[in-house]
Amino acid sequence: MDKNDLQELIGSNLQRCRARAKLTQEQVAEQAGISTSFYTNLERGSRSMSIPVLLALADVFHVSTDCILYEESARIHIANICNLLNDKPESFIIAVEDVLCALVKGFSPYLEEA
Repeated sequence: MDKNDLQELIGSNLQRCRARAKLTQEQVAEQAGISTSFYTNLERGSRSMSIPVLLALADVFHVSTDCILYEESARIHIANICNLLNDKPESFIIAVEDVLCALVKGFSPYLEEA
């Protein structure tokens, strides 16, 4: 993958993360401490970023840096769930685990059809 392909992939991932977070480009830029025009160019795939900016954007979206740098995979989703649960009380994590178990159990019939 060359630099342009990587910038386009990162731009697409940033757009997806921003849509999931329901934030505007301006809100993301402000929270990450960068200019809106710079962020816009990142989403367009026409600029690259430093590691500190990458870390700031991952913090804004509450995702791992993998989510921004790589194509989506189950591994990335698991890392994102871990990031969301980081520093939460054990009782909260147990409650989330119970909800997740119920969801998986509820969706099992649909997974068997696929």
